[in-house]
Amino acid sequence: MVFTNDRTVNPFAVGYSTDAIYLPKEDMFVAVFMNQRSSLAEIIAAKLTAIAPDRPDTIKAITLSDSVLQSYTGVYIGDTVKRYIRISDNGLYYQREDSRIKQQMKPYAIDKFFFENTSVMGEIKRDNANRITELLIYNNRYPSSPAILKKIDLPLPAKE
Repeated sequence: MVFTNDRTVNPFAVGYSTDAIYLPKEDMFVAVFMNQRSSLAEIIAAKLTAIAPDRPDTIKAITLSDSVLQSYTGVYIGDTVKRYIRISDNGLYYQREDSRIKQQMKPYAIDKFFFENTSVMGEIKRDNANRITELLIYNNRYPSSPAILKKIDLPLPAKE
């Protein structure tokens, strides 16, 4: 499977985005063009590609106990920006300290998540004593090193 990303955002225009995926084995090319600035083109392209033969959308959310979900909550830091993981609205949510946007994290296995309506994945790493040490975040469409967020011992700020 070969992925290409032609997403383009013009910061001086109202906005547009595109996304394209090519599957050589299936001889399939999917392109989505949108007249708005968002990640929706990527989401639609991934969903359309999942329709291809032998390419079902196989990542399904599972239910974890409240105590397991609670264990993931806390403050994580990568670069210089803190990220907060907390339980809200009956789900697990990720939020950057400099943003009001919350992104739902849905578990598909113990310590593994997908971020709802994106191609972003997360994986919890633990030490030998089974304590959470890191959250790795990567985009499963674009091969690269994951962002490594270290769990730090700070209390979550009050909800906004």
